[in-house]
Amino acid sequence: MDLAFAEIAWKRIVLFGDNKEVILKQLSNAISFIENTCDVISLKDLMADAGNK
Repeated sequence: MDLAFAEIAWKRIVLFGDNKEVILKQLSNAISFIENTCDVISLKDLMADAGNK
């Protein structure tokens, strides 16, 4: 999911010309929110679990 956030941040900066510092702060806040609010599961672990079912 953090890769999707990074892609959105890149688009906001490069394509829409948004303020880089503001967008990077928002990206940091979004990732921090996910890390502190959710149970973070790596894609590698998720794929391994799917293969065992």
